[in-house]
Amino acid sequence: MKPIQPQPLSCLLVDDYAPLRTAVSRHLRRHCDIEVCEAPSGQTALDALDSRQFDVIVSDLRLHSIPNGQALLLICKRLWPDMRRVLLTAHTSADLVTSDVADEVLDKMLSPQMIAETVCRLAMTAR
Repeated sequence: MKPIQPQPLSCLLVDDYAPLRTAVSRHLRRHCDIEVCEAPSGQTALDALDSRQFDVIVSDLRLHSIPNGQALLLICKRLWPDMRRVLLTAHTSADLVTSDVADEVLDKMLSPQMIAETVCRLAMTAR
């Protein structure tokens, strides 16, 4: 009988800015051994969430789509409360984001490596 292989950690990365999405995704795959599904919009992310489960979702706050990042994470919190949520933003106003929307709020100006390290840490606490 074959031993059961654990499912790899997984992340849904949602950002309409492809260069950042690609850089963070590459780092997560290479250095954290996390499966990554990329989504360029909130609707694409919801479609991905309909088809599989993720340990972590990372979303840009200001997606140029409906739902935006904050609304997307609120949906995830309601439907998948155990999923870790990370919000990326270039805006620092505290009234934009409340701590109950995301487990972490990160500055988009951080390096892709630093973003990936936070995602990796959160993914490991998801299970």
